[in-house]
Amino acid sequence: MKKFFAIAILAVAFAACTSSDKKEETPATTDSTVTEAPAAAVVDTAAKAAAAVVDTAAKAAAAAVDSAVKK
Repeated sequence: MKKFFAIAILAVAFAACTSSDKKEETPATTDSTVTEAPAAAVVDTAAKAAAAVVDTAAKAAAAAVDSAVKK
């Protein structure tokens, strides 16, 4: 279970860090409006990443069980 949480945390961290690498800084102007991503979008992204990790782990576990049963 510790490995699962470690993998889930790493997946969320990588998902959060990859979007910041692609940004290019542009000089701010006084007449432009600043828009920020709402917190709900960030939480949704983290939830999707965690769900993907859980799905992958479940598939791997099912494959391991199937291969153990066939032997």
